[in-house]
Amino acid sequence: MLDPKGGNLAPKDFVLVMAQDGLVHIFEALPADMTGRLSGTPVERSDLWQVPQNDSPQGNGALLPPVVSNGWIYAVGLNGKIYGHSPVLAAAGGKGISGTPPTPWAVPLYPVPGQVAEVKSGPTFGFIKSKSSGALIQTLSVVARPPVTGGVNVVNNDNIYSMPIFVSSDRLQVMNPNDLITPPSTGYILFRNSFPSMPISSYPTPEVWATNPDGSSVSVEIDPSYWASPNSGIVPIRVTSGTIGPNTRVYMTYAIDYGPATTAWVYAPPSYELPPKIWTSSGITPDLSVGGCPALGPNDTYYMGVNWNNTTGMGGSVKSSVYSVWFDGNRGGAQLKWNYVLHGGGLIPDPTTAPGSGSASSPVPISDPNRWGVWGIYAKNDAGVYVGVNGLEVNTSPAVTNDKVFVTATTKDPSSPSGGFLLCFKADPDFTIRINRPLRDSTTGGRLDVRIWQPDLLTDPVANAVAPVTAAQIVPRDMINYDTGAITITDFSRVRVNGMVGGMVVPTNTITPALPVWVYIENSPVSPSEVDLSNWNNLIWSLALPKHGGTRCSGISSSPVVLGDYVYFTCDDGYLYAVSVDASPTDKTFRVLDPSDPESQSWMPMRDPIGSGSSGGSKISVAGAGGVVAVPCSSGLYCYGHSMNLVTDNHRVLELGADGKVAWSCDAVFEPKLAAGVVTTTPGENVYGIESKSLNKVMVAQKFGPSDYLVVDSGNDRVLRIDRGGQVTWSLTSFTDPRGLLRSGEPKSIKDPVDARMWSEFEYQDDTLYYVIHTLVVDKGNFRIVDIIDRYTTGANGQIGGPANPDSYGKATHELNWVSSTTYRDRHYSFNSVQLVRTAGNLGGQTAEFNQIWASLDNFGLGSSGIPGSTSSAGGTRTGGAIVSMKYRQSAGQFKWDYMDGEVIGQLSTVNVGGVQTPLAGTRYFAIINPSGPNGPIIIVCDGSAIYEVSGTDVTWRLTEDDYRNLMRTVTNGDDQSRERMKLDIPFQPQRVQVLPNGRLLVVNSYAGPTRDPSMPKFVGEVFEIDRGKTEIYWYAPDIWVYPSSGEKLQKMKNAPNLDQPTCAQRLY
Repeated sequence: MLDPKGGNLAPKDFVLVMAQDGLVHIFEALPADMTGRLSGTPVERSDLWQVPQNDSPQGNGALLPPVVSNGWIYAVGLNGKIYGHSPVLAAAGGKGISGTPPTPWAVPLYPVPGQVAEVKSGPTFGFIKSKSSGALIQTLSVVARPPVTGGVNVVNNDNIYSMPIFVSSDRLQVMNPNDLITPPSTGYILFRNSFPSMPISSYPTPEVWATNPDGSSVSVEIDPSYWASPNSGIVPIRVTSGTIGPNTRVYMTYAIDYGPATTAWVYAPPSYELPPKIWTSSGITPDLSVGGCPALGPNDTYYMGVNWNNTTGMGGSVKSSVYSVWFDGNRGGAQLKWNYVLHGGGLIPDPTTAPGSGSASSPVPISDPNRWGVWGIYAKNDAGVYVGVNGLEVNTSPAVTNDKVFVTATTKDPSSPSGGFLLCFKADPDFTIRINRPLRDSTTGGRLDVRIWQPDLLTDPVANAVAPVTAAQIVPRDMINYDTGAITITDFSRVRVNGMVGGMVVPTNTITPALPVWVYIENSPVSPSEVDLSNWNNLIWSLALPKHGGTRCSGISSSPVVLGDYVYFTCDDGYLYAVSVDASPTDKTFRVLDPSDPESQSWMPMRDPIGSGSSGGSKISVAGAGGVVAVPCSSGLYCYGHSMNLVTDNHRVLELGADGKVAWSCDAVFEPKLAAGVVTTTPGENVYGIESKSLNKVMVAQKFGPSDYLVVDSGNDRVLRIDRGGQVTWSLTSFTDPRGLLRSGEPKSIKDPVDARMWSEFEYQDDTLYYVIHTLVVDKGNFRIVDIIDRYTTGANGQIGGPANPDSYGKATHELNWVSSTTYRDRHYSFNSVQLVRTAGNLGGQTAEFNQIWASLDNFGLGSSGIPGSTSSAGGTRTGGAIVSMKYRQSAGQFKWDYMDGEVIGQLSTVNVGGVQTPLAGTRYFAIINPSGPNGPIIIVCDGSAIYEVSGTDVTWRLTEDDYRNLMRTVTNGDDQSRERMKLDIPFQPQRVQVLPNGRLLVVNSYAGPTRDPSMPKFVGEVFEIDRGKTEIYWYAPDIWVYPSSGEKLQKMKNAPNLDQPTCAQRLY
């Protein structure tokens, strides 16, 4: 955040600590010493902000860490209050901002004088989309337990408290609909936002806008009278241009002002109590408490471990569940999306015999592979037998990545094969039970009564047995498709199990996907063979940590952290683990990821512990950000680089791990194609087949998501987006030219593309707002750069619709939006790489955004005859290279652009190398480090034989072939498998370079052929990492093996064929 005490408010990295004394302390994060290296020593403590805790009784909750967002610090006191303060705004003193800066505030979780909520975990920051208004709400969430005030028959479970901080695109509701027909004399119309009990902050300035169903806009503003005494979310809206009608939609983006600490206590943050809620008179006091801080996933859902206290479920062997809760601050709209009970099997009443009797029948195991499958958490013991795992507890925070949730759990049961487990769940599946027959009366067509039953693990299902047909719960009708027989549970809290307590049948636990379900229709059982539960159990796999030195793993107190393609955590014995997020169960029957299975390549424990496993009595934990995994322990802070690399070569896209192993690769892709001339039995029905094609001369790849890659397949004249299975999800080979930008005869297809950039944005075209995906392609074979767009419609609330101009496949039509003016005969530029550069400039006396296209090429300055010059380049081999800038577009209002012709307007063709003006060589690639450096743009460039950094026109650093051949590297001795250090005389043809966050460089050497070392007659290219000191290669692939016995040197990949002239490498984080 900005440094509030630095005078100039410069951005810095800080570590904030909440202490018992009520102070938030600030430390500069890993400051540099005098040599510029990270010192690891904190600066002197600075009390950035004092949190008062003497204005209400002290609580006995947990001490929670503060969080920072948008310059605001939020802290939770032991007194059950949430505090907010912006030291940056206070330091700015209101200068350069509009509106009145909010003052520090304090809001109690439980707004009753003398009553204090017990804080448990948090705070958690995240964004949730409101189901009612569609608004995107930035929320601050805290887990706490309110005091008991309802008498002896009430036990409070933990609550999730959710405080809205910033609300975006909130659709306002008119207070009096008649005002839209007959405007009131006040000149404004009163609207209500989603939080009418709270005033709106004047800083940042709220934004309001209005749209009509036909897409036209109405100019509106907040009436100035509101700011005289803003005391609620009832907002006066004044029309400045146009007319608001009954169908006009009015939206507002705003921050909520919780006011000074002396007045805001009256506000009660909305809360959601974790189910099930059970009266103590029932004889059960489950006392559900959250273990660790909830994680907010991308699907607006909280994930958390929930511990069961004071229960005897399954003989006390069930201790925890994993909850998924949807809660946007609206208590009535909250949902328990799933509740996975961590159990290891056991005995239950047999639900298939004597279902209508007054008592339960003989007990049977929960897991029965021959009847209803295996259910629960299992692990393989020393004898190789799978046994159920009991007593698992979750006291950590889950990690969420896209469609998976990772949870670490510990059991103290000495009979368990391991004390530590990593669990992987589907994050947001559809929980569907299929009967596969209509659930209607065959005569009347009326809906049948449907009940489902599970054993209740809150109690002992055998000792407190209830006949299953009696305990079965009626399924809400809105969860049943009566025509297909599909039952989809959307809120597990609405389907409870009836249990026997104190001689009474009462609702106890919710149902869970951790157990099978038995179905009763009109009180008659449905055979388990008719009940399809294939979409019910959302446990993907469980991993039991192996023994360490022959000793059973003692447990896991570390929360998992997902970084890149791995989930990291430490066990309590001090070992660091990295497990692939895409791991699959090695035993699908028991849903187990077995580390002893030789086929399992999904997990990587460190060979040695990084510490004793504890530091001052506290277990070690893991944190990860920016490609670095940090592990604090008793001997210090250990930081590990996460170095998964996306690499392309002549025919593949690969992901290379730090160990040199290929984690994923793709050499062929497939896509559906219309099969022409096929006879069908349905007139007008198209038939599609699958077309498969190998990748050829892959030049560039980028990763957009866990299974989304942009690939420039140059040899096949196309740009693709593919998933990890190799399926083409988007393809660009040709395009249309609706604007007539091409000259007559120019092709509307791409040829030999070598680079591409893709981004998306909202953009007006002809007064219509579209969601536009831009693909900027270096169309090398046609001597041009093209900007191809795909347009999608947008709704009144900003929702993205379907393609605006679909093709025959229903996909967006590729349209030419811009083209460089470089296709004339005397300008046949051979482009290699491209970048979009955003700059600010003056337009009519106002600041406007200008975008340019910068590109590298290797024949700039050559005569029309194609004869190169004779002056040596900065790299020492070729001439004619340059980096040029071209006109692209300038802003013309919000979401509006004026596109310009693609003329070259600037060039960098000569640089200063040690005082000598030197023409650039054929530049293969460049990257902009700083477009506005003190002496001009700072860029890093690859030419024919060197990499160099240029500031303005001065070369400030370079790596030549001489430097490369003198770099030390560690190689493998093939005779005895030892490691040796040496230099290798290898030719250098840099193809690509990436500046890493740690200042090092990831370089692609695409040279392939013989080396100058007779013992190494063949070289296929490599990817390597160096620092700017040019002393050592820290990492490289393929590995080099040296055989002293035969005098050979060979390149070897560990689990795949060698690279074949690599073309691109990108470090993934």
